[in-house]
Amino acid sequence: MRDRLADAYTIILADKTFLSKNELSIWLKDLLKTATVPYKLSEEQRNVLVELLRYHPKASEKIGLGIKEIWIERNGPLLAGNRFILVRTDDTRSDFSYKYCLGKDLPTHAQRVREAMRNAVRPYIMRYKEDYFSASKEQGGYAYCEISKQRLNSSEAEVDHQAPNTFEHLVQEFLKEQRIIFRDIFLKLNSETSRISLSDSKFKEQWINFHNQRCQLRVIHKEIHKSMLGSRLVS
Repeated sequence: MRDRLADAYTIILADKTFLSKNELSIWLKDLLKTATVPYKLSEEQRNVLVELLRYHPKASEKIGLGIKEIWIERNGPLLAGNRFILVRTDDTRSDFSYKYCLGKDLPTHAQRVREAMRNAVRPYIMRYKEDYFSASKEQGGYAYCEISKQRLNSSEAEVDHQAPNTFEHLVQEFLKEQRIIFRDIFLKLNSETSRISLSDSKFKEQWINFHNQRCQLRVIHKEIHKSMLGSRLVS
C-alpha cells in the first residue's frame, strides 16, 4: 500500500525520482542556495531542469531552439539570492523561475505513464474510428453515435472505452499482470512529436497487445463522451 500511495505523488524528471512536488521544490531551492556562483549545472542537473521547463507557462519562448547550458548566477544588485540562467543553442540567454514550473500542470510520473500508454495505442484507436466511418452507409461521411443514435460526422465523434474495460481499468489490470508499479516504468520524449512514449519496446508491445485484445471501443458524440468523463477517471 505504501508503494502505491507514494506512486501517486512521485515525479520523475530525466530519470531522477522525487517522491513529491515538495521534495522537488526543496531540491531546486537547495541547488540555488548552495551553489558557488557562477555555477554551471552538471549534465544530470541540466537534464532535470530542461525537462521541468516543459511545464513553464512560457515554455516554448524560454526553450527556443533548444537549451545548451544552464547556469546559476547572482540576482541583480537590488535582489538577494541566486537565479537560474539558461543558455540556448544560439547563445541567447534568459533567466527563469522554477516556481512557475511547479503549478497544477506539472504531472506526476503516474500521469505521464498513462499519457505514454495512451499514446502507444492511439494509432489503433484512430483506426477504429476511421473504419467505423468507412463502414457507414450514410451519405456525406456521416455515421451514428453508438449511444444516442444521433447522426454525426468525424469531427463530432470520439472513441470511448466501454465499461467495465475503461482505459484506466485496462491500465491497472495490465500493471497488475506485469507486477509493476508506475514508478518503475521508464519514459522517453520524442523530439519530433514532443510526445511521451514508453522506453521499453517489449513492454510497449505487450501493453498494445493487452489493450487491443481486451478493449471494447465504441464511437460516440464528443459531448456525450465529455459528460461521461466527468463521472469516471479516464475513458
